Amino acid sequence: FGQSCEKSDCDHYCVNSGSCKLTPTGPWCTCQPGFVGLRCEQNACFQHCQNGGTCRIGTKQLECVCPPLYSGRRCEINQCLLPNPSPDCRNHCGCQNNGTCEVRADMEVCKCTSLWGG
Repeated sequence: FGQSCEKSDCDHYCVNSGSCKLTPTGPWCTCQPGFVGLRCEQNACFQHCQNGGTCRIGTKQLECVCPPLYSGRRCEINQCLLPNPSPDCRNHCGCQNNGTCEVRADMEVCKCTSLWGG
């Protein structure tokens, strides 16, 4: 289109360095690694990992590097909430004054010593 047919439907269609190809149904974007969406407008890592995990773009898929005591494809598993938690979970709750971390009804709680509460 354009007065001299100098413009294409692909002009400035794809973002984030995506490449555009004209198809019978309209422009089609091929996105760079790490971007998705019809026009490559979305960061694929945005809110992909949970619980403070760091998203990385792998060769075929997104990968999450989980913080300590979390695991799973998207860092969705709290190791301290499993039936047999790791010894590293003892103070995962952030208990103070010699309180110990326990799991009750799938929640982490501090069990306080007799002189403390909270």
